[in-house]
Amino acid sequence: MPQLGADLRPAVDGVQRRTLDQAKSLLPTSKSRADVERRLQEWPQPPGCPLTLDNGEFWVQKADAALAACRRALDGALIDPVTLLHSDALRQRLAPGQHEPVIGGILATAGPRDPADCLTKQSGGKSAPEPDLVALLVRYLKKLSVRKLCLTVFTPGKRTIELGDVEQITTDFRSYLLDARRGE
Repeated sequence: MPQLGADLRPAVDGVQRRTLDQAKSLLPTSKSRADVERRLQEWPQPPGCPLTLDNGEFWVQKADAALAACRRALDGALIDPVTLLHSDALRQRLAPGQHEPVIGGILATAGPRDPADCLTKQSGGKSAPEPDLVALLVRYLKKLSVRKLCLTVFTPGKRTIELGDVEQITTDFRSYLLDARRGE
């Protein structure tokens, strides 16, 4: 959705793909479950199967770490753009759609990070619920244009600032923001 910045799905999909590619290191075995079950009848430790009762906790921790990495990637991708949904301007744009459960949930959130949790819960898995979350948000936010400014480009009129210079610096910054807004 261009209103909230670049599409972050490829980055999240990349983390998920790498995690799945590393699944062999998660539990490195070529044995099938049926093969392991058959061999367990003959021997307490099937050859070629590194998972045992003694080291089971280690493999569970490894799987939990992989899941946590995927969740961090998803949260990291959602936090920046979705915290924008907590701004007053965006909430006003979303207000006409408050009858939609997703948008009503976003508008009911209290903190700036809560819309990300709301969207994560609403999106569920691979298939998007009806109506499509992205299409729904685009419908209400399509007139929005977000412009990111690099604050390091701003240079105040003075380098050494004293208490009496605060008004001048504030005026300089206001001018910088207004000039950037006019340049859209």
